[in-house]
Amino acid sequence: MARWSRSRGSRNTQALGSGLWALAGSGLLALGLSGSAEAQAPVRFEVASIRPHPENGDTRVGIEDSEGFVRISNLPLRNVIAIAYDVMPSNVAGPSWLERRRFDITATPPQGYRRAQLPIALRALLEDRFELVARRETRDGRGFALRTLTNGHRLEESTGPRTFLTGRAGLIAGNGRPIADLVPLLSQNVSAPVVDETALKGAYDLKLEWSEELSIFTALREQMGLRLEPIATPVETVVVVSIRESPIPD
Repeated sequence: MARWSRSRGSRNTQALGSGLWALAGSGLLALGLSGSAEAQAPVRFEVASIRPHPENGDTRVGIEDSEGFVRISNLPLRNVIAIAYDVMPSNVAGPSWLERRRFDITATPPQGYRRAQLPIALRALLEDRFELVARRETRDGRGFALRTLTNGHRLEESTGPRTFLTGRAGLIAGNGRPIADLVPLLSQNVSAPVVDETALKGAYDLKLEWSEELSIFTALREQMGLRLEPIATPVETVVVVSIRESPIPD
């Protein structure tokens, strides 16, 4: 099986053909795992199966994990790398086929596994099975600051239980959620870093809907009383140095 290397350059690489289901394509940030991975001890899955996602019409994309299993369905390899390195998929620099190669991963984590350890375990899996070599770079980029409108926000303080968080194109919804859960989903949908400058500390019932006719920027102002304002910000990028096009077999 061919292996892509940055020394070869993406121009010489053959492109190969060819989301929690609601958190499609968001990478690590939408899972609320950001910031803890680097400081933790190495974790490896005990057993892992990696298969190309079948082209059977199933378009569901997502991640489901618990203490006993981890299941990743129909995620582009770029997104899996993003989760493993705690960046947005748009901040993974590598061959173009990373976006088209989609995989189903089923894995058994070790005893005592915690959700926050998913990036570490995925990184080890990528290194073992895809022989991934990557490095981090900080580049100058553009992002957005999330701020409240001058006349205040329109968020409702939650009085009920915390509910499942949905984050997909056109909809962000979930009850009992802090602003920290909203920020990565906004970042996903505007394809840029978002920095929380609201100073809001409560738990809120979140619901944000937008469409082709109503932009996410306008919806955010009208429905939540928040705004996204452009800022200059450093952007952490993961540069793929080399990687296999298909994993070492189970």
